[in-house]
Amino acid sequence: MRKGISFLLVLALVFASFAAVFAADSQTPADVKDTEYEAAVTALIEKGIISGYTDGTFRPDGTITRAEACVVVVKAMAPGEDALEAVSASSFSDLAGFDWAAKYINYAAAKGIISGYPDGTFRPANQVTYAEMASMLVRALGYSAGDLTGNWPDNFITKAATLGIFTDIDHKVNDVNAPAVRGHVAFMTYRVADDIANANKPGETTDPGDGEPGDSEDPAGYLSDFSGRAYGILLSVAKVLNEKGDAVDE
Repeated sequence: MRKGISFLLVLALVFASFAAVFAADSQTPADVKDTEYEAAVTALIEKGIISGYTDGTFRPDGTITRAEACVVVVKAMAPGEDALEAVSASSFSDLAGFDWAAKYINYAAAKGIISGYPDGTFRPANQVTYAEMASMLVRALGYSAGDLTGNWPDNFITKAATLGIFTDIDHKVNDVNAPAVRGHVAFMTYRVADDIANANKPGETTDPGDGEPGDSEDPAGYLSDFSGRAYGILLSVAKVLNEKGDAVDE
């Protein structure tokens, strides 16, 4: 009898382990399995921060819109449905057709994660750039422009680099104003997802200066030695301009 019970227990454990492995494997889109993106993408899917396509792919080389990026960042903040519904509608004039993302965009605007363009638009269908994505992630960690030295996007790119947001892609990105690809967005978000969640827990406050290198340091000189690698990503930063030639602080 005991042998029978022991056998059943072992069998149950084997099936439980198999089910866990199968569940984890099923979370991984087919086109990132066994690639450099697998760990980051799978972890973010399990956290409910990102998702793949209905055909079972993630398309890591594809681009991501500003609306989609905003959803990713807000989901990393984990505000809860009640908090999302509680914020007032933003003043952005171009959210028609983006009902699926509106509450996330409104929440991000209310929390200072995004500011949009001087003409009152958010341009949700535009491709998000590396500079814009980095800026949203840094702000989600509790930093604001007032905490940083310099102008946008240089100040946020510098801070993002010191926070490790570019760790996996610093050698792959030559233009921070270029559209960010989905695989890189997954890397960037994965690096700080837990920190963002912790920084946005109810009652939690973030000290932007705690343990971080001074923002007044020269980014070219400092980052050339950061983790033993050169952060050329900063050296080619250019201002992002809107259609009228005004600087856009995203």
